[in-house]
Amino acid sequence: MSPIFENKKITSGNAQRESGKFLDVTVGISCMLFSMPLAGFGGLVFLLLFPLGIFVGFYGPIGRSFKDSFLNNFDQTYNSISLEAAKMSKKKDLTSKEVDKRVNELVTESFDYEEVLDVIGFVEDTLNHKSYLKKKVKYVVPDTKVTLKAGEILYFRTHTIWAQGSPDNNVVKDIGYFYLSNKRFIFIGEYNSHSITLSRIVNFEIGDNYALICKTAGKNEIFEINKLESLSYLKFLYEKL
Repeated sequence: MSPIFENKKITSGNAQRESGKFLDVTVGISCMLFSMPLAGFGGLVFLLLFPLGIFVGFYGPIGRSFKDSFLNNFDQTYNSISLEAAKMSKKKDLTSKEVDKRVNELVTESFDYEEVLDVIGFVEDTLNHKSYLKKKVKYVVPDTKVTLKAGEILYFRTHTIWAQGSPDNNVVKDIGYFYLSNKRFIFIGEYNSHSITLSRIVNFEIGDNYALICKTAGKNEIFEINKLESLSYLKFLYEKL
């Protein structure tokens, strides 16, 4: 899953759990209050209601069920969009009207139109990286998020987690979009955006799930990319530029 949408899944899921906390507390207190008048009489009702109220109030089963339901629906929707993206990538003759129709059909409460397009773009880019690496070719990547400099051409795009430090000891700074052009690496995140000109790089290497950029000055930059084909294609492009 794209790290951008993995992050959205986690934060939205936690928000769903929080939204159910009020019901958990309300039901828990109600069970305990209802059982109080029965305490003097003992009996099965009191023995069941009072501990049930404590359980509901502290464990929060309603909030947990809200979260589990959201996560399940989110995963199903994301997988549906990914499957459709894979199908669309095989049909090079789709018109903009046909693409628009398919995107609208995938819009849900969790994924708006732009987010569906974002997932489709991420999946198609990942598939292209594998294909382009096999062919040892580079292609221009169209994108509207990056403001290009004069003579600048984009060749690589994906979603990433940005960190600083070393592969074994680093601090996560942001999540966002990662690019390589013929002039620089570019990161556009939720909280921070920056670029690294190729002339400032003294070392570039890839690991199992990251690209490490060492610069002439400043902290090392780490970009987490979970697809090995994408990392290998990124290295191929960097060495070719």
